[in-house]
Amino acid sequence: MRYFYKRTKLVIIGCLIIFVLVYILERIPTSDFNISRQLSTTFPRLLQKNNIQNLVSTNIDRQHTIQHSSSNKPTDSTSSKGTLLTSPVPSPSKSHKFRDKEEKRQCKPKVDPSNINTTFKFYIYDLPSKFNTDIQRFLTDEPRHSSCYNLDYCGMGEELFQIDNHGNQANITNHSVLSVRNTQQFALETLIHYKLLHSPYRTLDPKQADMFYIPAYTGLYCLTFKKDSPTFAKSLFEYLETHEAENFNSGKPHFSTLSKIQREQGSDMCPTLKHPATNRVIYFGIEKESNPNWEKTRNIYGTKIIVAPYPAYIHFENSNTDMTLHETYRGLKNLSMSEFHLSVPNLSERNVTLFLAAGTRRSNTFRAQLLDQFSVQTSLHPDQFYMTNTSSNVDQIMLITRECSQDHRMTTIPWMLNSIFCLQPPGDSPTRKSTYDSILSGCIPVFFSERDPVRYPFQKYLNYDTFSYTIDTKLLHDKNVYTILKEIPERKVKELHANLLKVAKWFQYSVPDGDIQWSDDAMTLLLHELTSIYNIKTIPLLNA
Repeated sequence: MRYFYKRTKLVIIGCLIIFVLVYILERIPTSDFNISRQLSTTFPRLLQKNNIQNLVSTNIDRQHTIQHSSSNKPTDSTSSKGTLLTSPVPSPSKSHKFRDKEEKRQCKPKVDPSNINTTFKFYIYDLPSKFNTDIQRFLTDEPRHSSCYNLDYCGMGEELFQIDNHGNQANITNHSVLSVRNTQQFALETLIHYKLLHSPYRTLDPKQADMFYIPAYTGLYCLTFKKDSPTFAKSLFEYLETHEAENFNSGKPHFSTLSKIQREQGSDMCPTLKHPATNRVIYFGIEKESNPNWEKTRNIYGTKIIVAPYPAYIHFENSNTDMTLHETYRGLKNLSMSEFHLSVPNLSERNVTLFLAAGTRRSNTFRAQLLDQFSVQTSLHPDQFYMTNTSSNVDQIMLITRECSQDHRMTTIPWMLNSIFCLQPPGDSPTRKSTYDSILSGCIPVFFSERDPVRYPFQKYLNYDTFSYTIDTKLLHDKNVYTILKEIPERKVKELHANLLKVAKWFQYSVPDGDIQWSDDAMTLLLHELTSIYNIKTIPLLNA
């Protein structure tokens, strides 16, 4: 009997050891990334020496890539660029998803997309980290900048909260979750870089590529190291001409991203677009200069801009169950046939007719006149405001926002979810991030007629008159904005709101989750517009 107990005890101990070993093995990441998180606060001096000393790793592409071995290369010349897949969205293995917060923060893709059949392929240059991730790390980790910039979590910042279709904070919903994140308005360079790293159209083999992406954070660099900006662009193109000459001079299309507006990235303090080599590059940018004479008078070479949405606070979590988030993958050719509907409060649930989120700086006369029309101004969250305000029927309100303030990151979206119209006046430039926050909150954006027409994203595909409202500035001589909006027929307001909820998904950047990203979002239309310029075969899309 004693022998039996002893044997049983050994069996139990053995089972426990096996269980622990299996648990440990399951927690080991499937990829062998080894990224140093050590950073130097003497980043500008290191840049001048052109010696980053592996502060992070050689670049984001090298960090975040599964090595392309011969076993997963396409077996024939057509396998990487066949017809676009139109089967239902695959359900990837759980091992491809981010497992924990740290993996989400680092945002490393876990799948090699080279052997996925798509209509075209692009290659991301393997640039030294001084052109991208060192800048990302400096802004995110350096105390002077970290309060304003969080470029982790795929460039989208950490999640602040989630919202359900009633505008309430939510942890889990049955429908696609809207993730409200600490996203910086000038994060486009980092954000698009990560999105492209997770794209099915990417290849790790430059010989497969139809086009090439230059992952240089020129705008973010200008925001931080203005005095050194003229040498940054020069150094970038010298590198491409010497280390990537075969590909850079191949005649194949090249594209990149600008975090700042075109006018600023063609200025003397940030002269990226004054470099002659930029005439060979198409840029995704948040604003194209509307003054037609600007490019001629400033000696600008980088004139080709595809306007992209500003990075907004709201992003969609990736979903393999909601098929309305994968319509182009499934063969959607006419945007008007989309079945997508943004899950946010309907008009009857919104208490505020006119809302404005803006700072109090009176940067121009027109803006100052608009600010004066808002007698009720607050910096409070709606819940706090209605608890402390004796009048609960305030129909027009302005939220005072301050640049890099922690407060309005938590208050802007709740106010927009509670409002019918969101005013979008010009400030230092004609466009603003708030436009895209309002669209993704289901708040109808209100614009003003301009002398030089402003270019907004995807006007080639979407008719803005169907989901936004433009006020003729001449009307403001006799009426205020609130009066003009109240005169719009109720039927028209409902129509604008319904259309807004249908197109909203195209103005956000879905959160990567480690797997290949097939979701419909801004990148879908950006890549479509890019490839159509070069007549690269892709799926046809008709206007909504």
